[in-house]
Amino acid sequence: MWLTKVWFSASIPIAIGMVKIATFSNPQIVSCNLNNIVMKICAAQTRPIKGNIPKNIDKHKQLLEIAISNQVDIIIFPELSLTGYEPELADELSTSQLEDNRLNDFQLISNESKIIIGVGMPTKSANGICISMVIFQPNEKRQIYSKQYLHPGEEQYFVSGQNILPIEIKHNYVGIV
Repeated sequence: MWLTKVWFSASIPIAIGMVKIATFSNPQIVSCNLNNIVMKICAAQTRPIKGNIPKNIDKHKQLLEIAISNQVDIIIFPELSLTGYEPELADELSTSQLEDNRLNDFQLISNESKIIIGVGMPTKSANGICISMVIFQPNEKRQIYSKQYLHPGEEQYFVSGQNILPIEIKHNYVGIV
């Protein structure tokens, strides 16, 4: 059985502002008020099926529907959410193309629903395989953030990556770390 939930975390470091928490169904929504502009930020927790990217994409889409129906501005999925945390399979499951066709639906959803989406997937760099997040912004080119500080044991399978510039959400800048 696939168990998932969407939750909104007040611990995401975005900026100094006021946080208001409300609930719908079981998940929590966190709205951050920055400069009198409210941003809804979602951190989605998943339980990926080992190595099954198509099924994991389908599960991501279900969680995206919940986020979109609650007018979320940005939803971030965990590292390696599309493949599962499977270091031994990372090379086989990784992508070397920023425009990987398997991810096109996320760009379409971002464009149509005006939501920023971050999905976790291993990517190939010149130095090796990175633990990465592919960022989809409405009508923008995809970006990749790759984990810079690996945990002990990850160095056997992965290399440190690079950060990206902050993302603009409602005229405020949010950094991905």
